[in-house]
Amino acid sequence: MYSPEVRRRVHNTTEPDVIIARGEGDRNTYFPDLVRLRGGDLLAVHYGSTQHMHTPDSTIRLVHGTADGRLWDDPRTVVDTPGMDDRDPSVCQLDAGRIMITWFRRDPLDLESPVGGVLTIHSDDDGRTWSEPIGVGTSLYRGATTAPPIELADGRLLLPMYGFHSDQDRTYAVRIAVSPDRGASWDVAAEVSVPMPAEPGVGLVEPELADLGDGKLLMVIRSRNHPENLAYATRSDDAGTTWQVPRPLDFPGHAPNLLPLPGPEDTLRLLLTWGEYRADDTSTRPVLGRLVDGHDPDLAGETFEIYAHPGTFDMSYPSAALVDPTTALVIHYDADRRQIAGTFVAVDQPQGRPTTSSAPRS
Repeated sequence: MYSPEVRRRVHNTTEPDVIIARGEGDRNTYFPDLVRLRGGDLLAVHYGSTQHMHTPDSTIRLVHGTADGRLWDDPRTVVDTPGMDDRDPSVCQLDAGRIMITWFRRDPLDLESPVGGVLTIHSDDDGRTWSEPIGVGTSLYRGATTAPPIELADGRLLLPMYGFHSDQDRTYAVRIAVSPDRGASWDVAAEVSVPMPAEPGVGLVEPELADLGDGKLLMVIRSRNHPENLAYATRSDDAGTTWQVPRPLDFPGHAPNLLPLPGPEDTLRLLLTWGEYRADDTSTRPVLGRLVDGHDPDLAGETFEIYAHPGTFDMSYPSAALVDPTTALVIHYDADRRQIAGTFVAVDQPQGRPTTSSAPRS
């Protein structure tokens, strides 16, 4: 079903290489995100909850790992709001060293409540202490996020979000929040709207951003109400001020993740991972990936399987970080096995196989 590349890139697709966190008591583990810190160590965050969503006892948990991704400390709680559902955390480190966690909050007893929204906290001491939450304003109704912000060369942060157009228009749309001061505040007036797809009725959720350099940005997005659940992609050539109309890709993608990779100066290689969310098979949701050229409008490449658990649908949401120049650690959740786990993926360019780059990296 998938490319034979899997045999070279992944050691074992049915058993993970490392366990990062396990469910504790009646709490399970969901929705992880991963970052490699400037010092080399890894940080992972995840949603700890008794069920997939809408629980008043959820927490956001942080786990510290060694640079090789093999050893992980016990998880600790960094966000726990009594009676609220704090969920879908992401983590990043800014150029100056600040670590930032983003997530969204819901009132699990009143899903129409305006209480909650998108929030951030930050740490300036390598995660030992954390700021009070900072709200991220948006024009969306019931805004959410599942990806960290990216930091541009001018210091602005761009945070991809999704939600309903309005209370009256329940079509899912994407907006980009802008912080002019590295996350200390978020300028609602500067929020950027991403165009809707050309296909009628298709909504957009779970956007993921990557900075391609020279003002060029790439966004890959999960769709809603597409008959084949195809993922979409859109691009900006002016540092996120305007965006192309999103166009469908060739795979059904759930919660995409983009990891820039080292490579020749004339290429821009990315590891693109996602959960396969097929419209004709809801029995499972394996983690898949491909190595792509960021300049390729189709993000084409050989698709390979990273982690599969047949018969389990409540899984995936991959996030990746490099552990050495030729190896990425891709983490994912599996609610049936009650774990956040990781799979090592070889991301080197096969010898003798030319890159698919069609344009120089600027």
